[in-house]
Amino acid sequence: MNRPLLKYCGNKSNHDYQLSLASDADYLGFIFADSKRRVKPEEVKQWIDEYGRKGKKLTGVFVHPSLEEAEEAASMLKLDAVQFHGEEDSALLEKFRSRNGAEIWKAIRHEESALQKMEAYAPFTDVFLIDSKVEGAWGGTGTAFDWSRASAYIQKAEGLGKICFIAGGITPENAESLLQQSSPHGIDLASGIESSGKKDRNLMKILEEKVSRYVSGY
Repeated sequence: MNRPLLKYCGNKSNHDYQLSLASDADYLGFIFADSKRRVKPEEVKQWIDEYGRKGKKLTGVFVHPSLEEAEEAASMLKLDAVQFHGEEDSALLEKFRSRNGAEIWKAIRHEESALQKMEAYAPFTDVFLIDSKVEGAWGGTGTAFDWSRASAYIQKAEGLGKICFIAGGITPENAESLLQQSSPHGIDLASGIESSGKKDRNLMKILEEKVSRYVSGY
């Protein structure tokens, strides 16, 4: 089993960004939608200008943005990926793809129609991210879904020629349980690597060590 890609999302401060830059994460996420972790693109640009990228891929997370909003942030920050985390019309993703070079991620909430939604979005998506469905929230709830269903999403994504991240309630304590039940291409964490609302380097290290040990068979 290859090590799943790691995305550390919800970086909302200079402190968070520096810790995530020093981590083993492959992707760093910034939330540009209503959330307790919301940041402005101008803030993120200051961090990038000061500390660089250190080989990380940067992802902007949006919920029902206008095309202009997503394009402006992608251009300003030279985003590697743009994540659409709501119920966006596929036409928005298609238009964005035709005009921009960033990867397109589509978040799909765990529900009965999720597999059908993956098929509908597939032509305009590079990466699927499966998250929990919590009423009144689009993500960042720290709530896990039934991971016995994760393999079905991963297999569906592979059949569509895409990769699949799993999100929602993943922590250093339960990451191995997820990996025992499925083989995601990537995992996405926010609250699971935070203490008192801030990114925690110790939690990141514990997670990274556990994931590495699991995939190496130790």
